[in-house]
Amino acid sequence: MIILVLVTIILFIFLKTKKIKKETQEAAKNLKSTFDKIKRKTIEKIEYLDSKPGLNPDEEKLKNNLINILEKAEGLIAREIENIKDELK
Repeated sequence: MIILVLVTIILFIFLKTKKIKKETQEAAKNLKSTFDKIKRKTIEKIEYLDSKPGLNPDEEKLKNNLINILEKAEGLIAREIENIKDELK
């Protein structure tokens, strides 16, 4: 009876860990995709507001600042996801 309970607990832990690993991988993939879209849309919106193709120096500076902020945020979140993955190993 004790062996059956132990096997059940171990199986439960294994399945939960496997599910968390899968969800973590999906989160990392979605994170990358979402931030890429945000960066692309940021550039499009800056160009749209100016109503001219291309960016003037001020718009280029704004774009670079926004992209930098987004990349830092993406990096922080990606590191947290990697930390979760490392804990699951």
